Amino acid sequence: MKHVTVAQMREYDRRAIEEYEIPAMILMENAGLRAAEVAAEIRPSDPDTVCVLCGKGNNAGDGFVCARHLLNKGMRVVVVCFGREDDLSPEAAANYRILTHMDAEILLGASAREGYSREIDAAGLVIDALCGVGIQGALREPLASVVHYLNHARKPVLALDVPSGLNADDGTVEGMAVRAQTTVTFAFPKRGFIQADGPEFCGRVVVADISIPRERGDRS
Repeated sequence: MKHVTVAQMREYDRRAIEEYEIPAMILMENAGLRAAEVAAEIRPSDPDTVCVLCGKGNNAGDGFVCARHLLNKGMRVVVVCFGREDDLSPEAAANYRILTHMDAEILLGASAREGYSREIDAAGLVIDALCGVGIQGALREPLASVVHYLNHARKPVLALDVPSGLNADDGTVEGMAVRAQTTVTFAFPKRGFIQADGPEFCGRVVVADISIPRERGDRS
């Protein structure tokens, strides 16, 4: 399977939504579901809690969907979201509200900044849904401190789409990035996964089909 750039991936997303008329919510649902399936394969046993770290972009929405499916599988899940509800994209906000209706354990905004270290320490698996493929430059606070803490916590980490802080185009890390044991990436592997620091930070890469239509040249 070919490795794509961020620009190419955005074009695949655009075409899926605008030309094939697949709602963005469906793509997010599929991404979160596939991520939950991978997380269930590496389900923690002691402790059995999953901590889902979320930012405020669509990557956070993938994390919210993943958290919902893990809750439905009977796991204990804590969501730690560093944005405000008003900061979220419409699709991410909708999935956030679903979690609130499920009475999920959620730390949001200031509560997330105060409690993330406690929740990471208490988890058997941490899911990185902080930043997506579009990040440019070094992580900013508070995410830089969160990633620093996570990397020193020695917890199994599953990154969604790309480890936060890794440049998905060239595999470089400016400052720091999440060191994942497993990365579940959506639709196509990204070019940065096989360049520079990419292999070190991605760990095992699982490519998840989220139903983006393929043309003949895209299937190899």
